Amino acid sequence: MFNPDAKVRIFIPDEILTSTVKTFSNAKDALAAMSGHLVLKVEVHGHGPMTPDQFIACCAELGLTKQ
Repeated sequence: MFNPDAKVRIFIPDEILTSTVKTFSNAKDALAAMSGHLVLKVEVHGHGPMTPDQFIACCAELGLTKQ
């Protein structure tokens, strides 16, 4: 479990071997942004990297949903 107010970075593929990193101020905003993108990896400040599925599961445990 992580702090829902921690900074979250999502990694979105652009082209072969390159990706864009988007930073959000909290998990709820990051979760909402993920619905429109293929996400390679998620990093939560103070928690470390995780797969998108792990992040979504942790958000569900915190009561956060995509909106």
